[in-house]
Amino acid sequence: MNPPRGTEAREGRDSCEITTEYPRIFPILPPPAKVRKYVDGMSQAQPVKSQSLNAQIIRALVALFKIAFAGIFVFSGVNHFLHPEIFLRIMPPYLPLHRELVYLSGALEVVLGLLLLVPKTSRTAAWGLIALLVAVFPANIFMATHPEQYPDMYPFLLWLRLPLQGLLVAWAWAYTRPRRGQTGVLAF
Repeated sequence: MNPPRGTEAREGRDSCEITTEYPRIFPILPPPAKVRKYVDGMSQAQPVKSQSLNAQIIRALVALFKIAFAGIFVFSGVNHFLHPEIFLRIMPPYLPLHRELVYLSGALEVVLGLLLLVPKTSRTAAWGLIALLVAVFPANIFMATHPEQYPDMYPFLLWLRLPLQGLLVAWAWAYTRPRRGQTGVLAF
């Protein structure tokens, strides 16, 4: 809707601001337009520079990769409860409370994976996932250095898990960066 053309209406409508306050239906994907708010309380959807098809595809892929990354952790975390014996086998013997640690790491994976999808908690969840990946790294080292305890797996696959852990840390780190327009370590 275009603003009316009268002198009285024009004075009230000339001063306006463009804001990014809009309802977020699906919080991971960005909204299609910003809203122009006028002093008299009226607002009008105002498309801001149209994105190219490539930019839209990239934004969609970024969102899908984030969902996939979160899904990896949620799926793995749920498996800690459904099949704890798999995770109990890889616990280094020097750690106490094996079953409790398996359940704790599973719960953290589920919670942090879900929080990664919430914009306000995404960065904090990413840092939590990094800490979790570092915390479980000794189990991967234990597996690689004791292949005789895992006869059903090829030894090279056990060693392959080590750099894979580094890739997961790098992937999580990508979500620790502030979103556009935000600054500071704790800017959500």
